[in-house]
Amino acid sequence: MLVIEESEENINIEDVFNPGSEEKTSSRILKSLTGRSKWYKFKEQNALAVQRHFGKPHLFITFTCNPKWPEIINSLPKGFKATDRPDIVVRVFSL
Repeated sequence: MLVIEESEENINIEDVFNPGSEEKTSSRILKSLTGRSKWYKFKEQNALAVQRHFGKPHLFITFTCNPKWPEIINSLPKGFKATDRPDIVVRVFSL
């Protein structure tokens, strides 16, 4: 059995499958964990606040990254592909 207790700051998960056992494991999961419903709610509220401040967007601009850009190829270690090192792709894409 798994007991999940949610507090203001985080979630405590305590394994109490064996109630008579001295060994109980406890883990702490932060609410800032990406993908949780509260994280999505925060992101949604943040986006709506930006829209309220600046108004509705007039343009929707997209930009794609080509993994064969020379900046990416030259930064990759020998034998690696762009899919092996997303940190390099993101760094080049941010420049």
